[in-house]
Amino acid sequence: EADLAEARLAGLTPLPAGEVVYLPTTPRRVDTVDVQRGSVLAGGAAMRVSGARLQIAGTVSAADAELLEVGSPAVIAAPDGSEVTGTVEEVGGGEDDAAGEGEGDQPGAGRTRVVVVPTQITEEQRAMLQGSNVRITIPVTSTTEAVLAVPLAALDTGPGGEARVDVLDDDGASSLVTVRTGLAADGFVEVTAVDGELAEGDRVVVGTSGEAADDDATGADEGGEDGG
Repeated sequence: EADLAEARLAGLTPLPAGEVVYLPTTPRRVDTVDVQRGSVLAGGAAMRVSGARLQIAGTVSAADAELLEVGSPAVIAAPDGSEVTGTVEEVGGGEDDAAGEGEGDQPGAGRTRVVVVPTQITEEQRAMLQGSNVRITIPVTSTTEAVLAVPLAALDTGPGGEARVDVLDDDGASSLVTVRTGLAADGFVEVTAVDGELAEGDRVVVGTSGEAADDDATGADEGGEDGG
């Protein structure tokens, strides 16, 4: 048996140590094997591996990054229309193994990198997400009840930096109402009247033309921001 083991060892093809790649962490997932038994390696890859845990990387603006926290819940929109829940693992870190890796996940000027890890995922969803561009939604906060909101374009800035809206009366006259702003989402911003009166259904002036718009103060349930 010793002679047989020695003969088998002598019959093996030696491999230079410089051609051995050691993975820094395990486990790893083997994605593809590009050679067959007996193939001659001519500089190409023998196999491709990725991290065993799927990560999805994207970028957000620096202002939005300040609203994100590690551990926050996220929703990943898969290419087939389904949604996968996830968790923010990293905000503003370096380069990692990540699904969808490419130009879109590396931060440019004024952008911050965000990494999201799916919390529950099937093998079919994993295969579908790898290498795909997806949309990630990360709610940063929300109101606990309905609030008064106006279009963002209805906000004006007073001489002292205060936020104001121009409210139209029934006879077409307008009056400025100083407001305190809150959460903003989907083109609307939460407002509370500070000086003057503002109620749901009031008509407000939108834009700089001075013409009355058909936008009303409305109720809104929540606000949030998207990642990536």
